[in-house]
Amino acid sequence: MQEMHKHFPFEYLNIVLCNGVVGWGINDQEEVLKAFWSLFQAMSKGGVVVVGVDMLTTSGHLVANEIKEAGFEPYWLKDVGTHFYTKTSYRHLYMFFQKKDPPR
Repeated sequence: MQEMHKHFPFEYLNIVLCNGVVGWGINDQEEVLKAFWSLFQAMSKGGVVVVGVDMLTTSGHLVANEIKEAGFEPYWLKDVGTHFYTKTSYRHLYMFFQKKDPPR
């Protein structure tokens, strides 16, 4: 995931589901930032990213901060909001982000 920009053209992807990657392969802050910066380059303007993390192994707010630092902003999904917790023993968290327009 840290090299997505090498596999997809610039601003090519409209939606990406990233579930079980952060905390299960991409583990430290630097790796998370690098991965989402690479994804940012491959995402179209207005593209949506759904990020699922296991709250038993990963801190959702730290992941969210790295995703925002890479250039994404929280995305409001109708009837759900900007995030969703599953009702399982894993306390899985899904967060929704959108590629914001670059500053002018």
